[in-house]
Amino acid sequence: MFGPGGVGKTTLSSALGISLAAKGLDTLVVTVDPARRLKDILRIKDMGFEPVSLNGHFRDETGRELSGRLDAMMVDSKNAFLNLLKRYIHDEALVGKVVSNRIFRFLSDSVIGAQEYFAAEKIYDIYLGGEYDIIVVDTAPSKNAFEFIDGAGKMAGFLDKKVIRFFADIPDSESITNLFFRKTGDFLYKVLGMIFGPEFITDMRDFLGNISVMYDGLLKRAYELSALYLSGEVKYFIVGSPQKLCLGELNHLQKGLKQRGISDITVILNRAPYLFGREELAEKINILMTKCEKGDIKLNLEFILSIEREMLESVKRDMENQSEIGNDKRKIVLPDLYTDISGFDQLLDIGNIIRGGIGL
Repeated sequence: MFGPGGVGKTTLSSALGISLAAKGLDTLVVTVDPARRLKDILRIKDMGFEPVSLNGHFRDETGRELSGRLDAMMVDSKNAFLNLLKRYIHDEALVGKVVSNRIFRFLSDSVIGAQEYFAAEKIYDIYLGGEYDIIVVDTAPSKNAFEFIDGAGKMAGFLDKKVIRFFADIPDSESITNLFFRKTGDFLYKVLGMIFGPEFITDMRDFLGNISVMYDGLLKRAYELSALYLSGEVKYFIVGSPQKLCLGELNHLQKGLKQRGISDITVILNRAPYLFGREELAEKINILMTKCEKGDIKLNLEFILSIEREMLESVKRDMENQSEIGNDKRKIVLPDLYTDISGFDQLLDIGNIIRGGIGL
């Protein structure tokens, strides 16, 4: 799920996960949002990098059993990259050398999309494991949403460049061309050594040398993950509220996803005016109001109906000005409940609405 901060992505991700598990699907809810609200919403204290079971918590609170397995976890890029290193490098001392290398620290902290890619790679690892029927991912706010998708392509492009190959002594072939690359790499190291100093060159050689054992695997996985994003295996949800400023951000997200070749998108308008998409209720309230004999109740109904209609018209005008959101018919509307959602029962009710809206 993608969307701005504070619109309910984590709550709705949790709700959908619970509903899917109630249907009998083995489900994992993952958050990569650094705000880490997932454990607060689910009221689970011990939640971290490894999946934890929520079935017992659901049973204790509701007195009912979920038909499917329900797990939850929080993924952070640091632990995700450590997980990635340990998959290819079985020497703990060597893993420690890579992590402490300043070239690694620069790449992981400064290269745009690197942190998002490491998190996505961990989720992909779980996906390949086949333990779950569905993985629901709660992403960071909008500014990082595209990096989560683009990270795999950027990483593949970075690793696939010739310069990385000959600096890391990764052969393209056993031909004379490969020998030339090795000699060119040595020459460039000498030039860089004169510019940046010998310590930089030592760190660069060590870092690229240490990761050379995982190069082919990293490159293959990066391309696989990039392709997965465009496959029918992944469904995209954009979550937001129908307020004017938020609609602009949703429109931007929808356009960005479509530009990347992603068209299977569902928009969830959370905290919408209660009458949005339920105009027939307005007419029923109007009939009830005209038949009402008590003056104070009638005045209250008139006041409530007038405010709801004003909000409804405002939302419709704003949505018409947003080309992507206004024209897209794949929408699920959740009314503003004017209260925080808490408890598995409430989350399950909301999750059932979302699941019904997408036909799962």
